[in-house]
Amino acid sequence: STRKESSAASDVYKRQIHMNLFISYLILVGIGLTTPSYVFAAERVNIFTYDKRPPYVIEDDNSRNIQQQGIYIDFVNYLNAQQNDFDFELHFLPRVRLDGLLKSNNLDGIVIGVNPTWFSDTKREKYLWTSAIMNDKNVLLVNDKLKYNSYIKNEQFIGNRIAITRGTYHKGMSELIEQGKIDVFLTNNEMQSLAMMSHNRADFTIVSGLTLGYFLMHHEVQEKLHVLNPPHYEYERMILVPKNKISLFKIINQLVEQAEFDQNWIKQLKKWNKLSFTSLDMLKHNKKDALNMDKQPIINIR
Repeated sequence: STRKESSAASDVYKRQIHMNLFISYLILVGIGLTTPSYVFAAERVNIFTYDKRPPYVIEDDNSRNIQQQGIYIDFVNYLNAQQNDFDFELHFLPRVRLDGLLKSNNLDGIVIGVNPTWFSDTKREKYLWTSAIMNDKNVLLVNDKLKYNSYIKNEQFIGNRIAITRGTYHKGMSELIEQGKIDVFLTNNEMQSLAMMSHNRADFTIVSGLTLGYFLMHHEVQEKLHVLNPPHYEYERMILVPKNKISLFKIINQLVEQAEFDQNWIKQLKKWNKLSFTSLDMLKHNKKDALNMDKQPIINIR
């Protein structure tokens, strides 16, 4: 009797152990299903821009935060979608602060949408430069007072009024302004320059073709304006990488070169390029559809 009771107790104890082991197994399996075998955190990389112009960056009118819209945020999203090692984030940084951080080698990140000429680095010795993320152009927008059919040389604008963004440099035109041969109205951004043009407070301006397109999509223009051909300046927008980030540069540049042939990025870029009226065969026929307006075009290409 005692042996039977002892044997029964032993069996209960074994079953309890087995049950505990089975429960532990289920717990471990559950943890294994919900927890990766290792934890991986992508390295955050700051991407800076000092350019607040639409459509490169589209801001919320009620805050200083960069909205999730614009060419640059589209490209940052593209970079993040192509790899898992880095988490790229777009931030605004004023040009003066950017220059100071670059000079002191303290920039914690990279710079999007820039060109070596704008950083006195035409030989590309000071910084690392990726391939172009896009081609761009600045155009001359003139009012009806200027009876020019085309842009020939900067001297043709002597004696007229230009509206340009404070702190910008336009080859050949800036020199004439410094010499007092062209009257200048300084603005805070290209959108303000375009507003001055639309109210006949300036005779001409130099503006990004894409920004001009965005402006026309969102504003009524009171004056008859004209875009002169050829463009005042054509250039490539690249990514500047400090020389102490050579490993990051190699990865970024590979992604940039890949984007040139990636149909997903090409499709995104084409969406924004539709804003560039310098690329349309001409507004007389195309602007109505492009702007979804019923009225006759108020911008012509000469």
